[in-house]
Amino acid sequence: MGALNFYAERRHAFDERSVEAGLIYAAHTTVAWNILQRDDQFRAAVASRDIIGQAKGMLMERFKIDAADAFDLLKRLSQEANTPLVRVAEQVVSGRTRWEDHARR
Repeated sequence: MGALNFYAERRHAFDERSVEAGLIYAAHTTVAWNILQRDDQFRAAVASRDIIGQAKGMLMERFKIDAADAFDLLKRLSQEANTPLVRVAEQVVSGRTRWEDHARR
């Protein structure tokens, strides 16, 4: 959320044309802001997908399981730790979690 401010050097400087121009600027600013937000969300989704894929690959290699079982393991770890799946995946990739014990269950 943000604000779009217009200033003038004198009082009552804005007429109907000024208000119309301000509305156009506001509309363009809104469109640009929404595009930026959507781009940020897209980049975050791609990054999450990549890190989850890396974690799945590590689990597949370590435990000789397929992709579906590796994803199920990530989901289980996520639920048990009450932690978002992408955070669990980051921990697996970085080696910051003890997932070996959970995988044997």
